[in-house]
Amino acid sequence: MDLIFFIFGTAILVFSGDLLVRAAVDLSLKMAISPMIVGLTVIAFGTSAPELLVGVQATWNGFGGLALGNIIGSNVTNVLLILGVPSLIVAVKSSDKGLIQNYFYMLSATLLFSVFLFFGEINFWQGIFLVFLLILFILQALFYNKHSEENLIATEIEKERNDLNSWTLIAFWIFGFIGLPLGAHIVITSAVKLAESIGVSHEVIGLTVVAIGTSLPELATSVAAACRRQINLLLGNVIGSNMFNILGIAGAAALIGPLQLTDKVGVTSLASLLASSLILSPFIIYQKSIKRGIGLLFLVVYLTYIILIF
Repeated sequence: MDLIFFIFGTAILVFSGDLLVRAAVDLSLKMAISPMIVGLTVIAFGTSAPELLVGVQATWNGFGGLALGNIIGSNVTNVLLILGVPSLIVAVKSSDKGLIQNYFYMLSATLLFSVFLFFGEINFWQGIFLVFLLILFILQALFYNKHSEENLIATEIEKERNDLNSWTLIAFWIFGFIGLPLGAHIVITSAVKLAESIGVSHEVIGLTVVAIGTSLPELATSVAAACRRQINLLLGNVIGSNMFNILGIAGAAALIGPLQLTDKVGVTSLASLLASSLILSPFIIYQKSIKRGIGLLFLVVYLTYIILIF
């Protein structure tokens, strides 16, 4: 029964996250923001909303290990799974040089996050600092948009999108914001009960099952972007989601309670987080293609990562 509730809660998260993303993307497209910036900000925030609610609620309920595991697991999932699957559809190759700068921001944030945890914990004041960095990241992304050579109106997304009327937009926002906390509550409750029933720690559940469940909106968005050949939006979504997870979700959770490493979420998990971030360097910095073979390798590595955690 707990598994059924977990699946049901995940479905609510995915559906609600999709509603928010569709509404947010429609608004941003009307404002003529470049695809990469849309992925970095609007879509990244929308698809990371499930992780945010799960992380905050888990910390509020005293399951900080689950929240931390979800953050780390989601970032690893974003790189290996979220990029691995779309690469089976189309070669993923960056064409926006602005991604390079934002990739280095992501690496820096990941390193700072890891240092905080390795040498102690992420407390209230460090949480405020992380949220402040997220605000700076969003502002620089918007500033870059004004100087971007890409014109959103000329992209295929603009051509293929269907404008949402005002009432539909409002409905999407309302149902999205109602569904996300509801789904998060169901996922957290059922995941904790599952962990207790099969003897698996909350941290491992957060690193795997919850991380995959809350990353489904990113996967759905990335597959859709791959089908429409919107690669910059896809890559921007991955980088932006990882930034929101590390700075926004960890920061917000730390305002409720400190986040610290446990026996299950230890150095190995941090090493996996750093490795999954660094593996993107040749594809972002040197604009190499993530072709089908590399995508399959990503998926095999991800499956190995899941097996080793258990």
